[in-house]
Amino acid sequence: MHLEWCVLFNEHLGADKSLPAPQQELPGERASGLGRWMTEARQRPAGQHPLFGELLREHQRFHELANQALGLARIGRLDAASTLLNTDFERSRARVLEILRAIQKSAA
Repeated sequence: MHLEWCVLFNEHLGADKSLPAPQQELPGERASGLGRWMTEARQRPAGQHPLFGELLREHQRFHELANQALGLARIGRLDAASTLLNTDFERSRARVLEILRAIQKSAA
């Protein structure tokens, strides 16, 4: 789910203004597939995992960084958007996946 959101994010980020906008809206933090899963997981064993709180915080940070990058790109600050995407955003994306894998591994 997280990776599918990342693909859609890239479509929005690279949207050429001369072409039609991407067909699908970019879901926010809670509306994303991972966000919906985390809401449901709070009542399951995954939600009791010691890293679950960190996952919630990092996922929120990830979406905040994504929104910052989109905002920069929309005003033509592609250099700043690129820097953000290649540093803080990428670290946050990797951390979300790392935490998800740790939670999944402990559930197996």
